Amino acid sequence: AVSAPRRACALAVGGDDTGLWGRGSDGNWGSLGGGLSSCLEAVRVHPSGNVTIVARGADTALWRKTSAGTGWGRWTLVGGVIQSDPIAVSPADNIIDVFVRGADNALWENTSTDGGMTWGTTFQSQGGVITSGADAASCGSGHLDVMVTGADGALWHKGSNGANWSAWGPLGGVFTSDTGSPCPSGTMSLLHMARGADPPVAAGVLPATWPGLPPPGTAHRQSG
Repeated sequence: AVSAPRRACALAVGGDDTGLWGRGSDGNWGSLGGGLSSCLEAVRVHPSGNVTIVARGADTALWRKTSAGTGWGRWTLVGGVIQSDPIAVSPADNIIDVFVRGADNALWENTSTDGGMTWGTTFQSQGGVITSGADAASCGSGHLDVMVTGADGALWHKGSNGANWSAWGPLGGVFTSDTGSPCPSGTMSLLHMARGADPPVAAGVLPATWPGLPPPGTAHRQSG
């Protein structure tokens, strides 16, 4: 089972106090604490049903908060020094992968294999020189596709088939924003959108890292 990221507005929001606020089943808002310096990202995993929120804290590190269905746990430090909003995706049962732009402008990854309750002790570098936050999607169990804007302003892609990561592959274009790259339900394609230099908004459809389609790193930009 695969769960796409659920944006925090459907679950909780950042308040004027830079903390996290949530709305319960009774319709009332309550503070969930924290001091945040980024947008929130929330992901629900199967089969546990755990919901994890990740965000950059005031200390520029990654923090997470998890609900196992009986209320929220405390904010817990994951670590790192990050320069972007985090992106979270669940490519397989109880697995969450989080991607961020690190202090060295490379892509960094941390993984939870138990539904968000515990995380790797260190981040793993996926390399590259990026100028945006990442976006990630999983079109099938174990598969991951990550999109970023590179130092040349072009869209770059890196994919995993569950066992190995591809090299970075250029997809062209000139972009001036973070990219959005969801995998529409029931498809094997990534829909990417970003702010372009010309035209002002660019969009395209790319094959994901799916069996029978081109292997990771060989997708081609089809429109923009």
